[in-house]
Amino acid sequence: RFGAHGMAGSSVGLTPRKFGLTFSPPSLTVTYTANERKTRRRNIPVRNLSAKSDATAVAAQLATAHADLLSRVQPAQLESLVRRLVEAVAKRDAASAAWSASCEASSASAHPAAGALGTAGGPGAAGGGGGAD
Repeated sequence: RFGAHGMAGSSVGLTPRKFGLTFSPPSLTVTYTANERKTRRRNIPVRNLSAKSDATAVAAQLATAHADLLSRVQPAQLESLVRRLVEAVAKRDAASAAWSASCEASSASAHPAAGALGTAGGPGAAGGGGGAD
């Protein structure tokens, strides 16, 4: 089975038609036609994406790695799609950090003496047994 790449692995009339984004995990879905006949879909994962990722550099890497499919796509369009993924990762990371902070704050306020357990006066504490000496 040779698929849309032909026998020699070269791009044989791949024309991108639509793009879709999946935010978790970050990926780009490309709907394309092969030789103007069959419509196909390829999911391209965007790995190691962070809130500090450079959308231009990531788009260039994707264009190089998937040149058979993305060579006809304007670099600005690909950068725009990657930028949306980077922004989504940034929002997800910020929400996750806020949630973690609120959990830590509520845990600390619910158990203010948690750090002082077993320091003195409890059962088994030195000198606190109440027995005859």
